[in-house]
Amino acid sequence: MEICIGTPPVSVLGIADTVSDLTWVQCKPCEEGYEQKTPLFDPRKSSTYKNVPCGSNSCNALDSSDRVCNQEQNACENSYSYGDRSFTKGNIALEKFTIGVFTRSPVSFPNLVFGCGHNNGGTFDYVGSGIVGLGGGPLSLIKQLESNINADAVSTPLVDKDPSTYYRVTLEAVSV
Repeated sequence: MEICIGTPPVSVLGIADTVSDLTWVQCKPCEEGYEQKTPLFDPRKSSTYKNVPCGSNSCNALDSSDRVCNQEQNACENSYSYGDRSFTKGNIALEKFTIGVFTRSPVSFPNLVFGCGHNNGGTFDYVGSGIVGLGGGPLSLIKQLESNINADAVSTPLVDKDPSTYYRVTLEAVSV
């Protein structure tokens, strides 16, 4: 999925993940990372980047096993790992996301919560810049954009599963 983050907007290509909630990208400075095609996101060059403080609702929305508080900077940090042993560690931040920036009608969403990964690794290939979390939890891109979705829009209803971050889509037909 191609999205743009920051101001000015930087194009990133995220791997759509329907199980994970947190959207994250590799960021500068990068202590450990995997090779990627596009430049790393540099939060210092974005005028809309803001670290999320410890104890905030956004920080507390992460599972307690996935969050760390950097007391010195009062910054919420994440430590996420996946079943294939891939991982990301970095800051939880707020940033402006823009969809369709290279079209005539781009749409921007300010202050979306995402992970700015400074230590990442695993089975990622060089095409992706990170993960776009489309799970059912409070930090997923779907949940964060929920209030911005036009009531006239047509969408596929998802069936809630247990735990709440999982959902199922039943494919009934394909037409060309």
